[in-house]
Amino acid sequence: MTRDEIQAEFDAFIEFPGKDKSYVTTVSTLLFAEHIARKARAQGLREAREVCLAERRLGLDDERAHYGELCAAAIKQLEGK
Repeated sequence: MTRDEIQAEFDAFIEFPGKDKSYVTTVSTLLFAEHIARKARAQGLREAREVCLAERRLGLDDERAHYGELCAAAIKQLEGK
């Protein structure tokens, strides 16, 4: 994720109790970090799955096509967790 994407997520995620936006609680910070980690993991898994599917489509030989299929299936299972 880019810095701008993280800033946009921060602005949408963090709730400030008043007009002063210079302080954030530790709990809010930890929850935000967890939120960003989940989004980054999901993005990485999607990208990895696309690589595997491309490998399967390329299918230069049966072994490589089978590897791509197994790889994509394993990543799909991870996406559900």
